Amino acid sequence: MNKYVLALEGGDGSGKTTVAQIIENHCLKNKVPYHYIGRNHHNAPKHIYALTNVLQEFGNCYSARTEIMIRIAREIQRATEGAKILNGLVVYDRFVLSVLARSYVDNIFDLPVEFLLDHATAISGLNATIFIDCPFEIAWDRIQVAFLTTGENLSSKEKKGMEYNRIFLSHHKKLFETSEITKNKIILENSIGKDVLKLKTLEHVDLIITELSKSINKY
Repeated sequence: MNKYVLALEGGDGSGKTTVAQIIENHCLKNKVPYHYIGRNHHNAPKHIYALTNVLQEFGNCYSARTEIMIRIAREIQRATEGAKILNGLVVYDRFVLSVLARSYVDNIFDLPVEFLLDHATAISGLNATIFIDCPFEIAWDRIQVAFLTTGENLSSKEKKGMEYNRIFLSHHKKLFETSEITKNKIILENSIGKDVLKLKTLEHVDLIITELSKSINKY
């Protein structure tokens, strides 16, 4: 095994960035190339961030259907970028499941959303999805604290308010449990603290990273 592809899903403030850092550090320790495919200016190619910027700047101008199609286009392009990587661990910060959940919140059932997202999954070669499950109130408080103390910008979804995000998380978790576009499913509980989260994360990814290390570094 020379390559493994993971998606990190969960509500905003659930701990996806922390989990990504834990995985990255474990990859470095085991000399496994780590490839993080984000959506923003600091973690994505310009042509992918351009789509994110369109959503941030003009999202309120578009119909819900137009917005969801832009999001699908972005995921297909991110999948295309990930498919170019030949070895190591590829990690998507949010992926197809988030877009599918948003389509449910916005009641978009007359477009082939899941079909197109399944196409993105196939392009990416996704192996598994990790869902970081954190109680909504804890995660939402983290978002507000980050906004007030660091000036961190709210995402377009966060700007829709608490109730929208609560409904989104409900659909997000249910779809994680039922949809096949996630491939293998790994759930991480994150309500206790970073030390426990680190232990649980390593329990799930250690074997994957060890096998990658053996294959990549065997010569």
